[in-house]
Amino acid sequence: MKKILLLSITTLLLCVGCSDDDSAPAVNPLNASWNLTNVSGSLLGIDQDIEEGLIVWAFNTTNNTVTVVNNNTDEDVTDFFESGTYNYSYETNYIGIETCAESLKVNDINFGCQNITGNTMILSDIAADGYQLTFTK
Repeated sequence: MKKILLLSITTLLLCVGCSDDDSAPAVNPLNASWNLTNVSGSLLGIDQDIEEGLIVWAFNTTNNTVTVVNNNTDEDVTDFFESGTYNYSYETNYIGIETCAESLKVNDINFGCQNITGNTMILSDIAADGYQLTFTK
């Protein structure tokens, strides 16, 4: 009887000791390639749809850079950057017009609040009469 009890306790302890408590490392959703699909806002009130794949921003969260591949040839489209690699950073919003705590700056251009939901990212500085950029993965 003692052997069965000892075996039961040992089995129970092994099961409890083998729980999966290792959580996967957090993945930053910004660290991806994003297709610029719409630019809207500004004082001019623009609303420009952009063909998916024409302008791609690839963020590297390890070294805080974004590589832009810009194949746009239409001068009327607001596309912000030529192809190249640019630094990005976050800036604390001290003035109360922004709806978020930090703004995303790329190459010293403030794009405002960043909101990533699923496969969509929106950069919005419309509170300051800026632009709203919509990206998809």
